[in-house]
Amino acid sequence: MKKRAVSLILAGLMALSLTACGGSDTKAPDEQPQETQEEVPEEPEEASDEEAEVGMANPWVESSEEEAIEYIPRLFQIPNDATNVEWHKMDTGTDFPGPLFECDFDYDGLSFCARAQCCAEDHEPIDGMYYTWDDEGDYPLATWGGGEMMAHFCRYAGEDEFADLATWFDYEIGIAYSLSTVAEDLDGFDIQSVVEAMAPMDEFMPSSFVEEDTGLSEFESFDEIISYLSAGDGYAYIELLGYDGELLAITDEVCDFDGKNAATAVYLYGKWPGEESIANLGNAFGEEGYPIRVFDGLLYCCSEHIYEADCISKDPGGLMVKEYINEYENDDGELEYTGFLRESNEFEADDAGPEELPEDADVLYVQYQKDADKAPVLEFTVVE
Repeated sequence: MKKRAVSLILAGLMALSLTACGGSDTKAPDEQPQETQEEVPEEPEEASDEEAEVGMANPWVESSEEEAIEYIPRLFQIPNDATNVEWHKMDTGTDFPGPLFECDFDYDGLSFCARAQCCAEDHEPIDGMYYTWDDEGDYPLATWGGGEMMAHFCRYAGEDEFADLATWFDYEIGIAYSLSTVAEDLDGFDIQSVVEAMAPMDEFMPSSFVEEDTGLSEFESFDEIISYLSAGDGYAYIELLGYDGELLAITDEVCDFDGKNAATAVYLYGKWPGEESIANLGNAFGEEGYPIRVFDGLLYCCSEHIYEADCISKDPGGLMVKEYINEYENDDGELEYTGFLRESNEFEADDAGPEELPEDADVLYVQYQKDADKAPVLEFTVVE
């Protein structure tokens, strides 16, 4: 069954300034820009031996494909006929973004550098290439993301050197990728063909902690899912607008809230329309002090400055955001509000967006947050 779960993921991401690929002689060195400097800087004082050793430290360390897979859940494949394959890693010291991995390899007469970083931001380059590109374009990838993933392609054509670069981003998970090659002549070469050949064989991405533990994405019953829960995990049955019958909500983050077994993260399971097996229909995340609540067919996952009410969509049948208001402070220190309010559980036509917030959005926000706070906290049965 084709996975259609809706992800409601909010994560803080931090950018990382990166150096060039560490394992290939053919890459353009990051420290050598193409444009010459008009002014020659003053010569620095001579550094001590200890300072010089620290300054020349290589941020890249040897790694392996097995280690990369631990951090990159949807890692690219290296072509079977590739030779001189070497893996390297640059630690960031943070979870967001995680370590940057690269693989240098020779393939079809050229040397390549492939990179991947989980939880990176798509507008932050990870490729380490600093050319002034002569040609650029965006094209869809046939073998990545079900044919819906776009890639950005660049080419530099110099007198003595050519360079090709492809960058693409997996928005579902938050993974940045790049592939580059440098050679004397790349006329007639299409780097997209190599990118297509590097698509992961297994596109399975776990939608919950149960799927991660079991490797399964489809289940025969709610009882089967509950049987995979560990001590301390919780489950609850709920009813939401747009779904006929009960849904199973599970969590591995049970917390106490006013004496109730609550949670700020839930994973919902039910049947997609026309399917017999049970699968993930979407996940919802709140914030500490703002547990998930359910009332009158709506699931509330709010936070200090966000009001959000979810339900099950009429089509395709997964979790959807029905009402959303975000309160934030603008540059002038004034509160502003963005979001939308849907009247039903149907997505709008392509040429029409959800209803915009009215002028009294500030009043609505306060009222909606109060209503959400009155909704019953979703209580979980804790597995012993």
